[in-house]
Amino acid sequence: MQARGAVWPGEASYSIYMLRMPVFWIVKEVLMRADLVDRAAIAEAPRAVGGGLVLLCLAVLLPLAHLSHAWFETPARRGLSTLLAASPERRRAARARLQGAGSRAPQP
Repeated sequence: MQARGAVWPGEASYSIYMLRMPVFWIVKEVLMRADLVDRAAIAEAPRAVGGGLVLLCLAVLLPLAHLSHAWFETPARRGLSTLLAASPERRRAARARLQGAGSRAPQP
């Protein structure tokens, strides 16, 4: 039996990877603009500031990665696997529906 908490980081690893740097940059900028962290302190002794910054970034990153995984990755993966597993006739019909949906313009 696998513990769900141990499996989740592997499932959401792509979201964590894609969001880590933007989250780090945004959190760091917000803290510096609010004068909660000094730019010189980060430049001179990043390890002194880094531990708290990393924990704060993780507190922001993990919920965002969960939402990204649940709302974007999982539905996209299911849709693609359904499309790829379908017979050639069903794939053609699905492509036609997708192309038809994009070309439909509202009729006056």
